[in-house]
Amino acid sequence: MDIHIAKVRTQLKIRKAPYWRVIRRGCAVGVRRNSSGEDTWLGRYRLDGTKHFTRFGRTSALSWDQVLREANKWFDQCESGQRTTCVTVAEACRLYVDNRLLEKGEDTARGLVRRTSTKQ
Repeated sequence: MDIHIAKVRTQLKIRKAPYWRVIRRGCAVGVRRNSSGEDTWLGRYRLDGTKHFTRFGRTSALSWDQVLREANKWFDQCESGQRTTCVTVAEACRLYVDNRLLEKGEDTARGLVRRTSTKQ
């Protein structure tokens, strides 16, 4: 996908799923088109079947070269095992439940776990 070309990006259909361009094995940069016109640059890093995502910013604020530099820094951090600003969906859910436990109590946290968990 030629998402690095602005003219091509503007012709992509608006949809929830991002359009991805693989940068190197397990590493991809994507763009999410939305109806508000505020398209967003995204990063995806995959390791051992686990996907990590991050947001780099709006396409109107960052050029392809800028987002590629930021993405490569982020990919290098992920590969070196450094803690990055990205979290998995499972980790985000766990952090949310922990927060609700502190803020609202056990009943709320238990209800969240019950509603969002698959097999435990």
